[in-house]
Amino acid sequence: MPVLSVPGAALVAVFVESVLYGFYVATLLAALPILTRSDGHWKRRADLHWVTLGASVILFASATTNLAVAMWSNLNVLAFDAGPSGAELGWQNDVTAVTVGVQSLTGDLILIYRCWLIYSRSRTAVALPSLMWTAALVAEVGQVYSSQRTTSQAVESKGVVPWGAAFWSLTLAINIYSTSLIVWRIWRVDRETKNRFPLGPVYNLPQNPLDRAMRNIVDSGLLYTTAVILAFSAFITGSTLVYPAGAFEIQSVGIAFNFIIIRGARRRAETTTSRQLRPDGLMQFNGGSVDVTGSNFPPHDGRHVPLVLTVEKPEEVPST
Repeated sequence: MPVLSVPGAALVAVFVESVLYGFYVATLLAALPILTRSDGHWKRRADLHWVTLGASVILFASATTNLAVAMWSNLNVLAFDAGPSGAELGWQNDVTAVTVGVQSLTGDLILIYRCWLIYSRSRTAVALPSLMWTAALVAEVGQVYSSQRTTSQAVESKGVVPWGAAFWSLTLAINIYSTSLIVWRIWRVDRETKNRFPLGPVYNLPQNPLDRAMRNIVDSGLLYTTAVILAFSAFITGSTLVYPAGAFEIQSVGIAFNFIIIRGARRRAETTTSRQLRPDGLMQFNGGSVDVTGSNFPPHDGRHVPLVLTVEKPEEVPST
């Protein structure tokens, strides 16, 4: 038995989505200067990261459209007394389904793209999540098509449930699999670096950049994964809570995406500041120094972690 009626669940969904949309816009306003500006100036077209910037535009358009349609639907029911049935509700449900699908597929695609980058553009590493993403796209198309053919407005419409269940399960699998691959890769690099470089004070710092990168990915991935689990659970049980769960999911994608950009930029800024403390990028220890900036790292095949140690003999101080 549904916990809430459909109009009640839709009203709760608008409230949840409106609050989260405010957080999303705040993170977007913080992320956009990182994507478009550098050192107080606009980036040149060649310096723009078009994949990330394009994803930001798609996520913003999808999230805004979904919230606008949800608010219009509730106004029809509550303010205009239009009732919850008819062709108007049909196209509104279709738009909602499309925007949720676009948001989820875009977030999954960006996650796969990051996994591809961190594995040195290895197609093998992203072969499985790419296949799952393609299957999720097919499931989303099937879900939208089935919702147009059915006359039932119930959450558990028989023609929609198989496609929707497939879509949410694939989205969840992509998120868990790709996030795990990224975290495992960073953890392995961190472990191999520490094993090859047993000088604790260098890589066992309180602000280890690799540890912070892992926490960044895990935190953002946990937010998105939680949202997908809630939406998936509500959908397969036929609960009207699928409306607020879907509202939480569609906004959490953009929030998690922006968090990675913001925290990544902050980490790079702190790394730059630490390098400026020693312009040559070397850390001194026991009369020697070690290059930890990675600027002199040779090309590698993605399977082995390069480690360059530049040991300099200190200048002798004349005895007085």
